Amino acid sequence: MTPGVFLVLVEHGQARERAALGLLIPALQRVFPGANVRTVVVDNARAGEPDRAIDRTCDRVSGDNTLHEFSGWDRGLAWLDARCELKPESIVVLANDTVARADKRGWVQSLTADRARAAADGALVGWVEEYPREVEIFGLPLRHFIDTSLVIAQRRTFAALGPFARRPADGTFDDVFADDWHHFFREPSPLSENYRVYLRTYFFGERIDSDFDQRWYAHESIAGHNFDAFKAKLRCVFCEHLLSARARQLGIPLVDIRQHQPVIAAHPRVSVIIPCYNLGAYLDEAVESVLAQTCQDFEIVIVDDGSIDPGTQALLADYQRPKTRVIRIAHAGVSEARNVAIAHSTGAYLCALDADDRLEPTYLEKALRVLGQDPSLTFVSCWARLFGDEAWDWQPERCDLPALLCEDTVCTAALVRRDAVLAVGGFDTQIPIQGAEDWELWLTLVERGYRGVILREVLFNYRRRPGSLSTVSWYGSGHVPLTNYRLARHSESYRAHLSGVLLYQDTETAGYLRRNDELERYIGTELEPFVAAQHEELARLCARLSAATTTADAGAPAAEDSAKNDAAISRITELEATLHMVAAEALALRSSMSWRVTAPLRDVYGWWLRRRGQA
Repeated sequence: MTPGVFLVLVEHGQARERAALGLLIPALQRVFPGANVRTVVVDNARAGEPDRAIDRTCDRVSGDNTLHEFSGWDRGLAWLDARCELKPESIVVLANDTVARADKRGWVQSLTADRARAAADGALVGWVEEYPREVEIFGLPLRHFIDTSLVIAQRRTFAALGPFARRPADGTFDDVFADDWHHFFREPSPLSENYRVYLRTYFFGERIDSDFDQRWYAHESIAGHNFDAFKAKLRCVFCEHLLSARARQLGIPLVDIRQHQPVIAAHPRVSVIIPCYNLGAYLDEAVESVLAQTCQDFEIVIVDDGSIDPGTQALLADYQRPKTRVIRIAHAGVSEARNVAIAHSTGAYLCALDADDRLEPTYLEKALRVLGQDPSLTFVSCWARLFGDEAWDWQPERCDLPALLCEDTVCTAALVRRDAVLAVGGFDTQIPIQGAEDWELWLTLVERGYRGVILREVLFNYRRRPGSLSTVSWYGSGHVPLTNYRLARHSESYRAHLSGVLLYQDTETAGYLRRNDELERYIGTELEPFVAAQHEELARLCARLSAATTTADAGAPAAEDSAKNDAAISRITELEATLHMVAAEALALRSSMSWRVTAPLRDVYGWWLRRRGQA
């Protein structure tokens, strides 16, 4: 399946426009066969001018050149999003017109299909450069970085990384610069010393570090008259380097467009994040189920959410397991704990496993295979087997928007693309009661256009225990506040999909009622008559035994009577055990999910029958 391909070309004037488009579009059509390359050209020299169609697949729009190609890319992507409804899996190519230069043209012409596939698999593809040693830029480590003449990735990847003209989180770029051009960089600096050395070498021609022998970028030395021009260029360099630093932080691999260069990624594919609050008694089971996976390309990040249970504290004080690390925070709730785990993880895919649940050994392998085969999918869920206080299989069929507006049909540990989770802000920490935060995440993702699928196989084991968050949120005091919160947060979706929601509810309720009818018939026509017959036999035996005991009191019982009494006692014991077993079966049937879910309907129906009988 060929994804949609969208090109944003940034230029400052149209001198190289024809050459750049003539180079890029044929190359993209070659590596994405059958793709119709939809193009928007952002001309930063045309601030405020109206949009203009170049041809039926290409438009020219105005930019403002605030941060050169970076503000231009933001403008172009916003234009495409508004008019073309890009999907998360759409391929987006960001370029500036310098790709038409002789020193870069060859690399575009030699773009290969495997590099295109890397972008479809979640990588950032372009010219990858590197510094001799790791540097730090605004608190983020960096060594390898993408030359932003050309960058190829999925829309969801850019959504996680953008906006491109984004300033540092704790200030502006201008905080970096000194007032005096002789010093250029302010002290203290959010840039590591070796990073400033590399920049001074590249821009000012200063030979400070022998390991970094880069050419001098500038056409003239820095002085008072060009101080502002150098600062303007450095602001763009910071945008370029922050793009790659954020990619590293998010676990997004960098792939060099040049064939002899390797993929810059030493990160596991999957990060299994496990929040743990006073659940040390179960944690080893959860971790062992991950370590037993047939796919071993993962890391495990446990967040101790301020546990106060002595057993959990002792276990996590020195928790040593393969591929596993523990982070400790003050108690903040499961949503915040998961977000902290995500921030400290590196995998391109996330699996949020609760500390008391377990995965089946082939889960990651099968989920990864599905996500790899279909880049339009964002998450993969599966069927679950409940254990502990309940024992039954959960087998949802759908995870589209109407279904998720009705109920959570996606398991907590569904495998999901990291960039999609980050694009929607992670797990909701404002939810009034913990226990439905995963439902909120899946609903928000699907509401934003992301898609998932449910594997029709039990690959997840979900523990039911008294006092768990899910029990409180589903059946306890948390149900009404959570429902009100969800209705308010997603009111537009409920209004837009009301008919679909009602049809889904009708279908699900009808299924539950049919199962309840079967249970009622079984209890009424088989279990209850059987129990009544057993009770009658038990009463007869007890009466016979009582009479025999009275006779025996009058004199010594005959051997034959004694044997009959022993047989009666044995049969009474057997009947009592059978009745106990049947009572347990009836209780289990009346405790089933369909019985509980339809309890309000049965109550209303019973009330109606009583009113009808009184009329």
